[in-house]
Amino acid sequence: MSAQLDRLEVKCPNDTQLCRWTDRSCGKTIIRKSHGTACRHQEGPCAYCEETIDLSMEVQHYMTVCAKYRVSCEYCGKEVARDLLAAHGEACSVELANCPYSKLGCSYSSLRKDVREHEKTCDRGAFMELLDGLEKRLKADMIEMKESLATQMEQKIQLQKHQMDSRLQEIQDELQEERRKREELAQKFSRLESGDLRLLRYRDPAAGNSTAHDGTNDGRSSLSIPEGSDFEQAEYMFRMFDELDTRISNISKALIDQDARQSVRVMTELMPVKEQLVEARSQLGVMGMHVRWLMDLQRSRQRQATDVVSGLGAGAGGAGSSSGSSATTNSNAQSSSGQGASGNNGGGAGGPVDTSVGISRRVSDRVSPR
Repeated sequence: MSAQLDRLEVKCPNDTQLCRWTDRSCGKTIIRKSHGTACRHQEGPCAYCEETIDLSMEVQHYMTVCAKYRVSCEYCGKEVARDLLAAHGEACSVELANCPYSKLGCSYSSLRKDVREHEKTCDRGAFMELLDGLEKRLKADMIEMKESLATQMEQKIQLQKHQMDSRLQEIQDELQEERRKREELAQKFSRLESGDLRLLRYRDPAAGNSTAHDGTNDGRSSLSIPEGSDFEQAEYMFRMFDELDTRISNISKALIDQDARQSVRVMTELMPVKEQLVEARSQLGVMGMHVRWLMDLQRSRQRQATDVVSGLGAGAGGAGSSSGSSATTNSNAQSSSGQGASGNNGGGAGGPVDTSVGISRRVSDRVSPR
């Protein structure tokens, strides 16, 4: 069956590509068509920033993260690179901006080109220079105060450190002296024990020999309490040992107490510094409030003076027009004395104007600040 199948002639799987081979296997090779130019998932350089990206994400790259892609300004419509858009926004002439003296109370807000013109005539410009000078001076004083306090604290800390080092050296010297005394006492005690043993052998040779041959018994257990100064020296040495232990314990406690007092002293000296900084900040706020109050007071006085002068000018104009109409009526009724009447009426019209000017001057002098 397999032999019959092997003798069958079949077409090559590449028959659609004009391969006429009919054997069991086709060894002919053909060129595969390139799809590199059409594949959207290959990597390539960005046309603007030259960064290597996935070409299938090219549009998303342009719209979001490409630094050199040109985008439009939302205010003036000018196209600039994305990485330069922030710098353009600060200089865009049609962007909405506030007056640079807004922190002094100016509420003007308009296009940046109009704000620049307003800045030249803003009343708060002079106060801004004064406030900047006060702020710089206050900052300089605070920096100088901090440096002075830091220097003082460093000097105090160095002094305390030197004192503690000196005290520690004294304590170490005392401990060495106590160790030396303890070693001397131990040597004296060993000599005292050897002297007691010789004294025992001298008084009772049999007991001395039995003690020498018996290693399990303590030599001091067979000793009777000696008479004289030897026993008093031993008691004195034991008391000295106890006293040394007590003094060492007291020195350790004194060191711990000194460390705690030093920490409390440093915290106590730092508290006034913090309070002075808080007080300086509050004084700066009070100064700013006083400056705004003075500016509002001056502005209100200027408005009052302008209203009074405009009101007096309107009243003077009405009086002049009424006197002129009466003069015209008199001239038509009395033609023979027209020139005299017109002259008198002209003098009467000038009188109220002079009076109104004098009144406006007195009111402006009373309202304007001195």
